[in-house]
Amino acid sequence: MLIVVILGSNSIGSTLAHKLSSESNDVTVIDHNYDELKQLREKIDIKTHFGNPSYPNILREAGCDQADVLIAVTGSDEINMIACQIGYSLFNIKVKIAKISSPHYLIREELFNNDNLPIDVFINTEELITQELLNLIKFPGTKECHDFGNGAGKLILVETEKKSAVFGKKIDELLYLIQDIPFKIVSIFRHKKPISIKDTTRLMAGDEVYLLTPTENTQTLLGYFCRQRVNSKNIIIAGGGKIGSHLAQSLEDNYRVTLIEKNKFECRKLSEALANTIVINDDCTDKEILINENIGNTDLFCAMTNDDAVNMISSIQAEKLGAKQTVTMIKHPDYANIIQHEHLSAVVSPDQIAINHILKFFRQNDTLRVYMLQNGAIEISEVNVKNTALINQSIGDINLPKHCQIIGIVRQNKLLITSLASRIKNKDQLVIFLSGRGNIHDIKYLF
Repeated sequence: MLIVVILGSNSIGSTLAHKLSSESNDVTVIDHNYDELKQLREKIDIKTHFGNPSYPNILREAGCDQADVLIAVTGSDEINMIACQIGYSLFNIKVKIAKISSPHYLIREELFNNDNLPIDVFINTEELITQELLNLIKFPGTKECHDFGNGAGKLILVETEKKSAVFGKKIDELLYLIQDIPFKIVSIFRHKKPISIKDTTRLMAGDEVYLLTPTENTQTLLGYFCRQRVNSKNIIIAGGGKIGSHLAQSLEDNYRVTLIEKNKFECRKLSEALANTIVINDDCTDKEILINENIGNTDLFCAMTNDDAVNMISSIQAEKLGAKQTVTMIKHPDYANIIQHEHLSAVVSPDQIAINHILKFFRQNDTLRVYMLQNGAIEISEVNVKNTALINQSIGDINLPKHCQIIGIVRQNKLLITSLASRIKNKDQLVIFLSGRGNIHDIKYLF
């Protein structure tokens, strides 16, 4: 059990509090919003403390002098940095994690060390979400796309289409239909709920299917589940904030990028900063503006403003006007659930991406990646094999808990799809599936 102090009762802080407390950690949340703390206490069994998260006396009263981990995820970079400094200087907290959004703080690595600002783990949501978006752009048709083995494999979420080759097929029939591609169906969600996977299970239109496959096979595998989409060339980004501008900067040398921003002052700054992006000062929810910007011939529309409602409206508008694919950024978890029913192409949550990045530091030291998906219904991680008792064992001989599976092995920079006969070798990394009914503590002893 770890003693964890979380600064911030926002969606990142509250989700982490729920997850970490469910894993038998001692969790306290500090915030100056009394109502949010009260709601949090009513939902989960944790301690809360009201006050400014950067004040030394507040941190001490909340138990920082006994804490193992400090997680600073408030909306203020400055509060997060000051709290980590106090956590180190006054309380000698071993692990200090901070969300730092502004790129101005991240340009000099030497700024962050025990002699200056003692932060052990940085969470830069702009950088993390940009990497997620680049994956979605590279594999059009995916609703989610996650890396394993430093790019050796992909876990993708795809929606089964009625006219696809797999529609109506049983799971055991897929092995004959898709013979030349190694892949594994990891999980199937029907009407937003997981269903059990049996050989006789038929894939229906609208089923959301998680697939694990080597990266080089991803595009071909996608073609069996949904219509083939051309690689993106024309991209419109709605919103010129930190994430929108960072994305445009990452794309503008290889794609035709148009950025729509409502704030005239921000537009001037963006025009100076972006060399190959067309910057337009207008309202991204305006139908006439989208038509004028040739939305019907747009391969990808990315709604990246700081307003969830604007992002939802503009993406729905873009799809109705003919955009081939949309990616919609949603920060509030309730909105994310609502927008799923609009059948938009892909939804990304900067908060969830940050949570996944933080969670791996609460797993055993050899955990490389953690993805908590579908509101915590499943968790998939990549773990180095250090338990010598597993070496040369076949997966079928390992006594795994009911809700746990070893679904892949990363070996020598290649992803191998496992069967019960697959044997584990020294220096392997295991891709592990855990359903929401399982617990990470059930498998810690194995690895």
